[in-house]
Amino acid sequence: MNVEGEENLLKALREKKGALLFSAHYGSWEITPFFLAKKGKLSVIARPLDNRLLEKELLKLRTSQGAHVIYKHQATKKILQSLRARKMVAFLIDQNVLRQQAVFVDFFGKKAATTPSLAAFSLRTKSPLIPVFCYPTSSHAYSIKIFSPLSITLGGNYNREVLKITQICTKIIETQIRKNPEYWFWFHNRWKTRPEEEEA
Repeated sequence: MNVEGEENLLKALREKKGALLFSAHYGSWEITPFFLAKKGKLSVIARPLDNRLLEKELLKLRTSQGAHVIYKHQATKKILQSLRARKMVAFLIDQNVLRQQAVFVDFFGKKAATTPSLAAFSLRTKSPLIPVFCYPTSSHAYSIKIFSPLSITLGGNYNREVLKITQICTKIIETQIRKNPEYWFWFHNRWKTRPEEEEA
């Protein structure tokens, strides 16, 4: 496995604020925790699958290398606990959410309902925000790219800051997808939830 930017992660962890890692359903996203969990304590945010047998096997896979799974219905308290314990917490933020749970940001030129959770935890904890992507480089090899922590100038009110951070993170994901669009999980209806003004 080739890893680019490992020093970005290690430097961020030395700040002792934990780390908020984010990515997308892109490339080999389930491989990433195998590497990250070797660098420090890692929690991953997940929604349980509807199929209990598949969920059981997926949980085994995710935890086999030391990662801890936090399910969305119990997320807030456990995420804060993880960050205060200086752990890494990994989010995938490229899927549609319900309108009442969303902020709308531009994604491939169209408004997309996106979770504000990553931005909210960033503002609350000041933990570094780090993009991470994993993709295949051959039939038997993978590459992980860890970006530098984001440096975002803030100064507006809370809602505008959440929107700004979410838009920046979403743009990073879009840029990565544009490089290799075949690696993204296109089967998901990313733009299903629409802003109220479009339905008026």
